[in-house]
Amino acid sequence: MCMLKAKVRGEARRKISKLPATEEYLETAWSILKEHYSNKIATTSIYLRSILDAPNVYYNSQSVKKFVYTVGESLQALEATRIDTEEMYQGFVCYLLQRKLDEQLRIQFEQSVGAQKKLPKVDDLMKFLKQMQFSLEASQQFSGYNGKQNSVGPCSRGVSQDRNHKM
Repeated sequence: MCMLKAKVRGEARRKISKLPATEEYLETAWSILKEHYSNKIATTSIYLRSILDAPNVYYNSQSVKKFVYTVGESLQALEATRIDTEEMYQGFVCYLLQRKLDEQLRIQFEQSVGAQKKLPKVDDLMKFLKQMQFSLEASQQFSGYNGKQNSVGPCSRGVSQDRNHKM
């Protein structure tokens, strides 16, 4: 168990950090890591995020080295997932589009595709968003919400706009 904790880094380390470093917890730690990292959607998202959030590269050796290491490690990890090119392309574009969603929509989309063992496609996201659009429109019509926030002005606070009126 000590060796496993010493070998893992980043998110993997955080996943098992609370477990005692004894032999009896090795199987538990391994199960936690296996369950998390056997999920293609989760692992691919981690590597794509790592590539997209890689540091900017500047004209010095440390900057170039850090970029090459970060991107290279993530590309190798993506290659190791053995995802075919079309599925990777769809997953990548879908991931880029998901970054435009607010947290609530992103969570709901992830829940809607969570049972899948494959990467979501752009079509999956667009179908989800169309369904959300219809649901939100129906909900907003029912509640009378028009999509605009009420402006708060002098009249809405009960302040008279009559210039001759003194408070």
